[in-house]
This record gives sequence, structure tokens and C-alpha cells, in this order.
Amino acid sequence: MSLVPLDTDDFDAVLFDLDGVLTDSAALHARSWKMLFDAFLKDRDGDDFRPFDPDGDYRAYVDGKPRLDGIRSFLKSRAIDLAEGKEDDPPSALTVHGLGRRKNGFFLDALEKEGIKTFPAAIVAIAEGRSSIGCISRQASGTSERRATTRWAPASASASG
Repeated sequence: MSLVPLDTDDFDAVLFDLDGVLTDSAALHARSWKMLFDAFLKDRDGDDFRPFDPDGDYRAYVDGKPRLDGIRSFLKSRAIDLAEGKEDDPPSALTVHGLGRRKNGFFLDALEKEGIKTFPAAIVAIAEGRSSIGCISRQASGTSERRATTRWAPASASASG
């Protein structure tokens, strides 16, 4: 694969995906999925449950998919039928939507406690390009959608100004 140089003067904006492009969120997601599915499977099957593999199962069934699709995909791989439920099901509900809310809770808790790592090269590229980046994310808050724009200082600027 060859790289094609781009002139930033040709663009008014550049869009980046947050997960996996600007931030290294895969580890937090994989751990959250493992917490969710291991607890669910242990409750369902007892101590003989087969744990969720945070590498193999994560990549095969949930990575890159919308949350509910990932749940459906993983459950199907284990021949587990679960009611769909409703969008407002609580995290304790044994439904696809309930599991989705529970997983999101695990992820948001980890995000709050640990923060998230950024990919330094991506941040430098943004700082050297346009002066702002926008984010539209369901993860940005507990609400259904949040829009935020962050101004970036030049990469060489000091924290004191």
C-alpha cells in the first residue's frame, strides 16, 4: 500500500472515528464485554461456564459492531436465545437490551476510573492540521447524544500558554 500526500488546504474538515482511531479504547471495550458475558454465563451455566475470550470472542463476535448486534452475535455463537427486550430495559434485565445497558455501564465505569489513552500520532496529526475536532458520541455522556468541539493548541505549545 502506498501513501498519498494530501494538502490540508483542499479540505474544510476532516472526520475521524474516535474509537480505535484517536483513542485506544479496544482494551476497555474487551474487558467490559468479558465482565458482562462472564457474569451472564456464570449465572446461566454455573461454575462450568465457558468464559468469554477477550481476544478471540471479542474479535469474532463484537468488535466493530453496534453493541446490540455484538450481543446477538456472541449469544448466537453459544446457541443462546435471549428475548430482545425494550430499549429502556434496566441493566439487570435478562434481555439483549438489558445486557447492552449493563455492558455500557461497565465501559463507562472503566472510562471514569481509568480514562482513555489516545494515539499520540493521531493527536499530533490533528494539531498540525485544522484547529478543531468534533465528536458525536453516545459514549460522551449518559444522554442519547452529545456533540462537542475541542480546540487544539499547536503540538509545540506549552501547558502554561
